Amino acid sequence: MQTTYRIYSVSERDVITGAFDRDFSDDTHAVDQARRYLAAHPVVEVWQVDRMVGRLERAPSDAGI
Repeated sequence: MQTTYRIYSVSERDVITGAFDRDFSDDTHAVDQARRYLAAHPVVEVWQVDRMVGRLERAPSDAGI
């Protein structure tokens, strides 16, 4: 059974810059797939309705510094 999750892209200043709704089978799969967004966004948050599932931050070495 698939559940809808929302993945938020977040700026370095902790401002939401975008949101993407995706369906996943469970929390683990949602977080694993959200890691892909770190290539383009410094922080991503994964939510299921009003429950935060996880917050991922890009490693400093991955930021192109």
